[in-house]
Amino acid sequence: MLSKLEFAARILTPANGKYIVGIVTTNTILDSAYLQRWAPVPASRWSFWVAPGIAWSTSAGAAFEPHAGAARSVHGPFGLLVDLGFAQASATAPKLTATADLQMLPVRAGGALTLGPWRFSAGAALRGYRAQSATTSTGVRFGGFVGADWVFRRWTPLDPYLAAGLDLYAQKLDVRVDGTSTLTGDRLAPWIALGILWSRARP
Repeated sequence: MLSKLEFAARILTPANGKYIVGIVTTNTILDSAYLQRWAPVPASRWSFWVAPGIAWSTSAGAAFEPHAGAARSVHGPFGLLVDLGFAQASATAPKLTATADLQMLPVRAGGALTLGPWRFSAGAALRGYRAQSATTSTGVRFGGFVGADWVFRRWTPLDPYLAAGLDLYAQKLDVRVDGTSTLTGDRLAPWIALGILWSRARP
């Protein structure tokens, strides 16, 4: 049981007339309100999030890319996470009326380091895609990612958070219509998101 140490000074007046200051202590049991106010918040074992975001992954420019994910604390500030998103883009070939449509499924998985309201992450990334023009083609681009999250910690267990990151892929994407390059994906794909995070504290 926690206790609060209170100091009290008592002046002793012996027979010789000199003043001696003594210190006495008393233990006061803290009430439940005090304990709740100052008790440390337990670290989160699981956290889940959903967030609308924007990614710059193709030559069509910024695209809406919502995503959701989960993370688990493994040891102290270290943990593992996985994140899944969805995005689509379209473009029309120059001097042609044909349109190229592209659906993408980005997946990120790796390690995370949590320091206060910050969470830094890095790991493997892949982006599955389905391109439709005159024909339909599917494939997967492999690479890695780095990211950082800032959790506002205003509401518990729901907290708003801001995230930003960068995907790096080993190969480019080139969608062609009648032999003309219509929609491309670069190796670098930055993204940002603003969403809600739910944390489940340790038992």
